[in-house]
Amino acid sequence: MKLVAGLGNPGREYEGTPHNVGFQVVDLLIEHLGISGFQSKFRSKICRASISGESCLFIKPQTYMNKSGEAVAEFVNFYKIPIEKIVIISDDIDLPPGKVRFRDEGGHGGHNGLRSIIESLGSGDFHRIRFGVGRPEDNGSVVGHVLGRWSEAEIKLTREAFNLAPKHIPTIYALASAEFQQQNIGETLNLLKKLLVLDSKHYWAWELLADSYREQGNISEALITYNKAAELSEDKSAIFMKIARLELQELNRIQSAMKTLKRAIQADKQNADAYYYLGYAQKDLGRWKDASASLRMYLKLKPKSGFALEVKQDIADLENRDVESERPF
Repeated sequence: MKLVAGLGNPGREYEGTPHNVGFQVVDLLIEHLGISGFQSKFRSKICRASISGESCLFIKPQTYMNKSGEAVAEFVNFYKIPIEKIVIISDDIDLPPGKVRFRDEGGHGGHNGLRSIIESLGSGDFHRIRFGVGRPEDNGSVVGHVLGRWSEAEIKLTREAFNLAPKHIPTIYALASAEFQQQNIGETLNLLKKLLVLDSKHYWAWELLADSYREQGNISEALITYNKAAELSEDKSAIFMKIARLELQELNRIQSAMKTLKRAIQADKQNADAYYYLGYAQKDLGRWKDASASLRMYLKLKPKSGFALEVKQDIADLENRDVESERPF
């Protein structure tokens, strides 16, 4: 059995970043092989295939980059995979964009994912494929570069990959994310609409589409699209928060925003920010007792918030107002 592991970080905020090249390459490989769908096992997303009669596991560790070795080691130990049958795919800042390096062994080269794997396996004698993402310009932050916005060169490379695989959904989404980060909203919209024709239930695409409409100033379309994203999303509370902010900040629909914030809390009772916004919306409508209760829940969930002192003062003021409103004239 062979193991092919593409390295990256889980979560939408890391989608399409240079550090997640390993995830994208695994997606391209399984697309090319005609495999559909990932399963979850050993803190990883996993697909199985048979290549030249030999079983092969394709995995994307969900442990975050600096703990990739923990996930890889679980597969290696469970399936007794020899180290010479392991292939690790990662980004490489020492290679310019567009370059690929193959090595049969070696050190980690400062890459935290490779470092973790070497430590967990006790050896660096596995195959590795490194895709160049280049170094930041003007000696900027490496972390900011690999986890931040795409450069024009990286967008170009992703576009080239897109041209090679025009119906590859993860690549389209990665390119749309990159265009959005560069504030190319028109191109972002075009790509996302193309993606949603291929996969109408891609909730991250619906959310990014709504974000794009919001940036464009098309608030009514953003609200419609956020609601579509909320229908499909696994994190409904976060989407409801975006809707509520639009209702409060752009439309001044306080009553509607309060209903949306209550939906956010219903979806995630630990959503402290929902209680925060709800409390101040209730305050604006003169609902002192309700506002005080909501803000107290915020402090319970976020006792060390940077706004804690201000919120405590507001609660005291609200409770004084409530007492005064009950006094007979």
